[in-house]
Amino acid sequence: MIQKKTDGLLIVNCDVFVPSKINILGAHAEIINKMIACFSPKNIIVIGNLDKKSTLQLPNPVYSLKRSPKEKESCFDNPLLLSRLQKNNIKRLYIVGYDANHCIKTTAVDAVNHAFETVVVENACAGQDTPPGAFKHSFSEIRQGGATVLNYD
Repeated sequence: MIQKKTDGLLIVNCDVFVPSKINILGAHAEIINKMIACFSPKNIIVIGNLDKKSTLQLPNPVYSLKRSPKEKESCFDNPLLLSRLQKNNIKRLYIVGYDANHCIKTTAVDAVNHAFETVVVENACAGQDTPPGAFKHSFSEIRQGGATVLNYD
């Protein structure tokens, strides 16, 4: 059960939710929108470019961080993310978005290493399946890194 005061929602690579772009997360947006409604607006963090045409129903204002080209794959490469989570006393972090094979996987492992209870929501994540089976395998790696993987109903 989501705790509004101590749980955070991290939406990774938000810019892929724009219909005019390669909207690979179209089917996932409905799930993420249901999740957004369960979190305190101050505990929703978006990584990526915000666009008014996004299919996500984000609160206004929403805290967003742009990905730097210097960043590796983890969202924690941006020190402002950890600072924001600590400032808001986040204990458990739910991670959704794109790309489960890279950004989400490394971010989840880093979140565990920063002592956050970490939950990756599989049916609210997308990724590349090259080679075949790589997408599903990424969730096994996320579990091995100490995070919980579940589906949101």
